[in-house]
Amino acid sequence: MLTRALKALVTAAIWIVLTYLIEPGFALSVPFLTVLGLMVVLNSYQPDYTTSDQGPREDRRSAQWIVLSVTLPNLVFTVEGALLSYPQSASFGPLDYAALTIAVLGLAIRIHAIHTLGTFFTWHVHIANNQALIETGLYRWLRHPSYLGAFLFFIALPLSLNAYFAAGLSLVLQASAYRYRIRIEEEAMTRRFGETYTAYTQRTYAYLPGIY
Repeated sequence: MLTRALKALVTAAIWIVLTYLIEPGFALSVPFLTVLGLMVVLNSYQPDYTTSDQGPREDRRSAQWIVLSVTLPNLVFTVEGALLSYPQSASFGPLDYAALTIAVLGLAIRIHAIHTLGTFFTWHVHIANNQALIETGLYRWLRHPSYLGAFLFFIALPLSLNAYFAAGLSLVLQASAYRYRIRIEEEAMTRRFGETYTAYTQRTYAYLPGIY
């Protein structure tokens, strides 16, 4: 975890320097630094993404699609916050605090899901030989709470910076990416656990409570 935290801090530092070249006031603002701080926390807990992880056949590039759905809006909200919505993006208002609260909630959900799955949490769809069907914690009600956490987190972050175009882009890309990923993942889980997993899907939601 310490190594991941150091990598995340270095990435954040580079991000600040590059943003400073666009708009110094935004790069050193409390909102932008807070957003980067939350990202450092997230990346300190989840495993590093690598294209060489096991399970490429089962994954069908769904991991790459998810990474794109997060990375592209992050780049967009940086430019949008620095150029289009600055100086409003450099200070917190009531709605910004509300968005930040949602982001923190999403972060907590994501970290909870990662800890609950433990070694079974991977970037790529890969069902281990010793994999168990987890139904504890949030997994009692949601089959993919980690996706709910990421969904809330990466939509709320640009909203807290008044980057509304980036938030809309994140919504569209994440919704499509997770819908595709869940289909691929649940096909693999059904092959592994059969009727047990089918019954589990019938009494739970995928990742949006009351919706999907």
